[in-house]
Amino acid sequence: MKDLINKINSTYYERTSSPVRQKEVWHDLSKQFSPDINLYRHVRPSTIIARETGDLALASLWIVQTALTRPMIHELSLKSEEDNGFTEYIRQVDGKTVCALAHSESSSDPVIINFEGNHALLSGKKNFITAGSGSDIILVTCRNGGAEKINRIALLERSQIPDKAFTDLSIDIFPTVSHSSLELKNFKIEQSRIASISSSGLRRCVKKWGIIERALITEAYISYLLYCIRFIKDPQERSEADEQLRSLQGEQSSLVNKQIEEAVKTERVDTSNIDKTGISLIVEKLSVIKDNDSLSEEDRIKIKDVSLFNMLKN
Repeated sequence: MKDLINKINSTYYERTSSPVRQKEVWHDLSKQFSPDINLYRHVRPSTIIARETGDLALASLWIVQTALTRPMIHELSLKSEEDNGFTEYIRQVDGKTVCALAHSESSSDPVIINFEGNHALLSGKKNFITAGSGSDIILVTCRNGGAEKINRIALLERSQIPDKAFTDLSIDIFPTVSHSSLELKNFKIEQSRIASISSSGLRRCVKKWGIIERALITEAYISYLLYCIRFIKDPQERSEADEQLRSLQGEQSSLVNKQIEEAVKTERVDTSNIDKTGISLIVEKLSVIKDNDSLSEEDRIKIKDVSLFNMLKN
């Protein structure tokens, strides 16, 4: 574990601009902590990574792999209504594979699926994909023409998607993990790449594991703040912030533990998370510190992730 933490820390700055190094560190992380949600019902490596390294992006990538994409793939396989080859195909997914979920989209250009013989054609745009162009496999939610909501999901191999279909997003946070949008135009796939699951079952699956992902990211974010409070110079303020954050993390972890148990056993999950106003003052203080010229370049990059709070609080 110590060697992994040292590698995450020593390669941080390099990984902000090197997808190859990003993938290398992910392989090391997944080898140490297999991305299997059943192994981490109570203690998550994502909290350790965020607290010990300040790399919230890597912690979040582990969460996406462990608590979103893989559980979804597993559930899609179990609930397939007919054997069209999808179940056999996804067995290639292992701990080293980086899986992405392409779900976010605008109402003006959703991904539409049309069928043509034994194949299907996908056209439309996905707005935000964690690990997008650097992933190995991408789950793409889509809908039949005229449908108001998603009712299909396809599993695409990154190697088969043209590079020009991806646009790297220049966002101000999560610098050690790539983020992309994806635009498909009559992208042809075999029907065996499409899960055979009911529309309602698919939407429940996406929603349920999305709830778990957000709860775990909130938990990791609190751990990340525990890393960042080292930049608070006043010892008393730092001590008070540490005590408050550890208490809030305990509360959030208890809620997450309950949610994971529900997600594994049932269809519905409690959406409760901590009251985030409890960390707003700490976030405000760190938001001021991030502009301090005395910070190293690496620390200035790391502390920018404090702004994730604006998304989590909504």
